[in-house]
Amino acid sequence: MAKKKYLENDVVFGKNNTITLYVKELTYNNLEKIAKHHYKDKRCIDGLIQCYAMIKLHQILANSNTPIPIHSEMFANGVSKRHYTDFLAILEQENLIQIEQSKIENYKDKCGKFCIKQETNKYRVLEFGVDILGKQNGIYPVKLSLKKELFKSLKIKYDYIKEYYNKDGLKEKRISTLSYNNNELMLVKEIVKSIKSKRQSSISKSKKDVSNYLELIKVIRERLERNSKEHIVGNNLDYSIDNKNVVRFDYYSELKFDIKALDECMCLKDLRDLASLSKVPQYGKDGKLYSTFSRIRKPIRMHITFRGYPLVEVSDISCAHFTMLPKIFENRGIEIAPWWELEDWTYLTQQGDLYSKVVENTNIPRDAIKPTFQSFFSIKNENSYIYGGQEKDGHNRQILCKWFSKNYPNIYQALIDWHKNQDIKIKRVANQVESEIMNSICDELRALGLHPFRLHDAIYLPQNEKEDIPFDITQKVYNYINTKRPMLGRCA
Repeated sequence: MAKKKYLENDVVFGKNNTITLYVKELTYNNLEKIAKHHYKDKRCIDGLIQCYAMIKLHQILANSNTPIPIHSEMFANGVSKRHYTDFLAILEQENLIQIEQSKIENYKDKCGKFCIKQETNKYRVLEFGVDILGKQNGIYPVKLSLKKELFKSLKIKYDYIKEYYNKDGLKEKRISTLSYNNNELMLVKEIVKSIKSKRQSSISKSKKDVSNYLELIKVIRERLERNSKEHIVGNNLDYSIDNKNVVRFDYYSELKFDIKALDECMCLKDLRDLASLSKVPQYGKDGKLYSTFSRIRKPIRMHITFRGYPLVEVSDISCAHFTMLPKIFENRGIEIAPWWELEDWTYLTQQGDLYSKVVENTNIPRDAIKPTFQSFFSIKNENSYIYGGQEKDGHNRQILCKWFSKNYPNIYQALIDWHKNQDIKIKRVANQVESEIMNSICDELRALGLHPFRLHDAIYLPQNEKEDIPFDITQKVYNYINTKRPMLGRCA
């Protein structure tokens, strides 16, 4: 009997409470590459892939491409109880998944005791989509082992979906295609086919070839503009924030991309981003500027031009959110006592090297501690932070906590107590402060006739305008942070 050939997103419920999800070779290889960059242990590499597969599985069973609520028990039991939070953090950092954090509500029970109610986090995978090179067309199995009760709950969902599709005569219509418009998929195939055929020929890339690509992209862009759900700014706009004066962002419409940018596209999302590259951005909630440029992956961004010139980075604040911490505390009325501790911190982050200081007199390389800082910013409990990450990172987390508690104990305690005393997440306030600072600097640059493009805490300019900046952007950021703050501390 011939062995069954499985397709992408096939789900098989096997023996011993094991579920097998089949994914594209492109997806598997990229996940494995990312996992190997962070881990050497094979179990952790497999765990990160399984974490992605768990989210994908729930989306298939929910027949939806929107964020799906997934209980932490699913990750703890089916992936890794100790490491799943770090797997999720890496996947989100690499823009492979989207996480919608749950809401936390405080309330009193019947006895008057304060309790915390927390909803389930929602997750969504961001598809890799199309293999431009056409060399990764295989299908890989990813196995998940669950407790009996969890296995049964998912099996019930699977049986329901299977019955629904068979009943309505939709057996051949695969769930994986429901998320996308068929016409868009056809356009992607056309683009891929053109690229592959052109590579196989010895004909150079002529202006005619380029125009053909641009026409295809134009068609996608027009379709996106007709569908409001696909707008880059979506429903997140706050029209009370200076969106009437969008004329100052008109120059964004002159952004173009080199033909090589298409070679770097790995999925439908990349093509959509290129399609809306010239869309004029607008301010959203918290003063955040929503632009396609800020979403495009770095390999593609290298091939974006403005009036024929490539874009170059002219400012990037090291450890930005930690550097802005004095302003973040000021925003929420948090005072650090004694006063000199915060001033000392300000001096270190602006004049020193925070990463190097933490690993001083240790055998840890500077770059090895940097990923640890990302999760530390939202620390809630020392023990859960240290022992809640992967085993190899636990040592780094412990060193970071010890260093903070020894050198900046009051700042350390303020970070831990944030979620208890504040009704807003610290990362959201950090983004507000970041936008406030970087938007004002970009306004100054525009007033000088320059064309800045913001990417979070970094600023890009056309290469021909790089030498026309009359001030030090980094120092501008520091001056803003130091308002009402004379920077005494070590500087004294």
